Amino acid sequence: PDIAANTITAVMPLCFGGNNGYIQLNPSGGVAPYEYSIDGGLSFTSGDITGLVTNNYNIIIILNRFTSQKKI
Repeated sequence: PDIAANTITAVMPLCFGGNNGYIQLNPSGGVAPYEYSIDGGLSFTSGDITGLVTNNYNIIIILNRFTSQKKI
């Protein structure tokens, strides 16, 4: 089954050089629970990704053996 990130909210850091940016994901499809990974690193279970600097990120939404990749 396909996974879609229905809502993606990306907020840049408040000041230059800051690390308080965040991304919120609201996926649907497949069977929950979902796992998330930034750039193929460690996975975690929250769709709220915090502590980010200004950058481009590959967010991977993982569902069992299926993956759907969204570049933010």
